[in-house]
Amino acid sequence: MRGLSDRPHVVVIGAGIAGLAAAYRLVQDGMLVTVIERDDRVGGKILTESVDGFVIEAGPDAFLSWKPRGKALCDQLELTTVGSNEDAKRAYIARNGRLFPLPDGIAGVVPRRFVPTLRSPILSLSGKTRLMLEWAIPRRIDESEESLARFVRRRTGRQVWERIVEPLVTGVYAGDGTKLAVRATFPMLIDAEREHGSLIRAGLAARKAGRQPPPGPMFLTTAEGLGAIVAALEDALSSGADLRTGTEVTALERTGGGWTVHDRFGTATTADAVVLATPASVAAKLTRTLDGALTRELAAVESVSVATVSVVYPQDAVTAPIDGHGYVNPRVEGSPIVACSITSTKFPVRARPGTVLIRAHIGRVGEADPCLRSDDELVDLVHDELRAKLGVTSRPTMARVYRWPEAIPQYDVGHKDRVALIKARLTRLPGLAVAGATYRGIGIPDCISSGDEAAEAVLAHLATTAAREG
Repeated sequence: MRGLSDRPHVVVIGAGIAGLAAAYRLVQDGMLVTVIERDDRVGGKILTESVDGFVIEAGPDAFLSWKPRGKALCDQLELTTVGSNEDAKRAYIARNGRLFPLPDGIAGVVPRRFVPTLRSPILSLSGKTRLMLEWAIPRRIDESEESLARFVRRRTGRQVWERIVEPLVTGVYAGDGTKLAVRATFPMLIDAEREHGSLIRAGLAARKAGRQPPPGPMFLTTAEGLGAIVAALEDALSSGADLRTGTEVTALERTGGGWTVHDRFGTATTADAVVLATPASVAAKLTRTLDGALTRELAAVESVSVATVSVVYPQDAVTAPIDGHGYVNPRVEGSPIVACSITSTKFPVRARPGTVLIRAHIGRVGEADPCLRSDDELVDLVHDELRAKLGVTSRPTMARVYRWPEAIPQYDVGHKDRVALIKARLTRLPGLAVAGATYRGIGIPDCISSGDEAAEAVLAHLATTAAREG
């Protein structure tokens, strides 16, 4: 509680990007803030390492430029952003062990232009014929929630789903498209069907109206990597907040008009409000004595474990280089590797001249947990993949393996209703807010916005309480 200070005290549990963003917003508004993090560092899944002249991202490697909150936070922190390489921005898709360029005109992860996709060898003649029939497929009237796979197959056919959309979606969510909800992942597809009756007609209408993708690079980062954002936030909070790392919160208790946070060291920290910026499974454990319905909904959110493996090869050892940011493997290809980013092409400043830096993504719903494999096993999987796809002729000169257990929440059918129920149950617990990848998107800008939203909810609660007490 406020104790000797007139300023309200807020505890933020979890120091990933969402928790740090919430704390930053609260400190800016004059709150006393304590951030408690279970790990021995802040940043969550954002971790950048500089090794022998290479900048290696262990978790995400960039954020989308067209989601403004990422760039806005960098501007607030006076960090200079750099864009992905526009001279080689093409993406590729594997088909029968070979790599083919992703057709132009992919919008919202599905084709909205005929000609580029019809010219692509990714689809067979029957697949292309089925795509052409998209014009004639009636819009769906049933209002029940639909999976992403069912939506895409219904409108464009099985091949478009299996060979184009599924690998793009899995590269983001590491999920199962038969479970992922189109409403929670790509709601613009539903809007396109409702408004135009056809995804291709929607694409033509957008082109006719002059609605084009925003100019500039698709991805942004900083020259030092995403870790610079975490470091800047940590520095900004160092004089206005108490950051406690290596401290696991064990219980959350409602005490009077405020809260008490208990940790594994036996410390009880009182607060006027709390932001739970943790994975849903952790939030479920901490709310189990507060609201059974809230706990059940939080515990029902499933997550998938993933790993990233960064490898370095001499440039002359990669005999089949691709002029793009990387490629994705459709599930039907049978590879354990979900996607590979050619980091030295996507962000050339991250690699030494004469080398190729590649980052592989492993792990998706329904497949073996990569976190249970050894480093050698994971590096061998990646090397075998790159030998087959890019013709590498020697072992990597450097390899870094990173594991992320239960890293990506799954936005399955019913997810948006679940989040709405979570937010409704929180109204019964004044001064408690949630933030993180579970609620409004899994990308960095989404998580920052989630932290902002939680901070705003806490500030509104504190203002109401102050007005009532005053």
